[in-house]
Amino acid sequence: MRSYGEFLAAEALEDEPVDRVKELAFLDYYTPNESWLNAISYLVELNPRVRTYFVRQHPLWTISASPAVFSEEEKTSIVTSALENCVREKQYVYHHPLINVRRLSRFVTASMHKRSSLI
Repeated sequence: MRSYGEFLAAEALEDEPVDRVKELAFLDYYTPNESWLNAISYLVELNPRVRTYFVRQHPLWTISASPAVFSEEEKTSIVTSALENCVREKQYVYHHPLINVRRLSRFVTASMHKRSSLI
């Protein structure tokens, strides 16, 4: 459950560069701190630079955010990355610790759905 405090943290970082977010929310330069997951899900809705960074580098962290702020290309990238991650880790999507299947399904676009029905 996301909290108001996490929303306030995201709001405070709304105009900050990605490097500042990484200083606060990462264990090291490459590893996000899991305690920041909810704040980041808010922040990607508010800050386009942070959204772009997380879609490219940590797409599973974007799944809890509202899909309305993402472009179709970003949604496709998130879903594709999530599925590739599960294949790479030899893990079912349903049991993955960072993937909520219902939330991930919100990112499936009409073009992705149409393409999968052709297979």
